[in-house]
Amino acid sequence: MTVTIREAGKADCKRIGEISMLSWQSSYKHILPTDYLAAISQEDRANRFERVLASGSLLLVAEAENTIVGFISGGRCRESVHPDYDGEVYAIYLDPDYMKRGIGTLLMQSLEKRQRCFLDARR
Repeated sequence: MTVTIREAGKADCKRIGEISMLSWQSSYKHILPTDYLAAISQEDRANRFERVLASGSLLLVAEAENTIVGFISGGRCRESVHPDYDGEVYAIYLDPDYMKRGIGTLLMQSLEKRQRCFLDARR
């Protein structure tokens, strides 16, 4: 399986929202209340990631088999949370059907490379 990592666009946010919803419902099913997880909306999550894009944060997607299968977002560290670091991963999620295939590692590596350039340009 070939995986491509690229910067996300607004048109990707619907699928990003779906992945966020599915991933939360799968990963946190034994941690968070069922009602809470059931109330997570793809639309709300898509809107959230449209705001992430508009904020100037990095948002990358992983594509495989002609579909987005995961995403990662990051940017400058929130100084009140991590004062000793320049960059931070804000979110990373995969479609549950594509977990444990090394895609998360590829997303982390890609974010690290791009984040260096991103942070240097913003200084």
